[in-house]
Amino acid sequence: MHCQEAYKTLPRFGRSVSEKLFEWGICLPSGSNLGKSSLRQVSAILSGLFGR
Repeated sequence: MHCQEAYKTLPRFGRSVSEKLFEWGICLPSGSNLGKSSLRQVSAILSGLFGR
């Protein structure tokens, strides 16, 4: 999370592993306010990327 804009100025612990995970990972929207239409949109994008 320290790579996200909101957390960049806070102290952190660790080394480059977390940066590599952030660089190669995927950040998905989440939360209790994620609506059904947004969920469908995310699902459709991921399905298109992974061919399912």
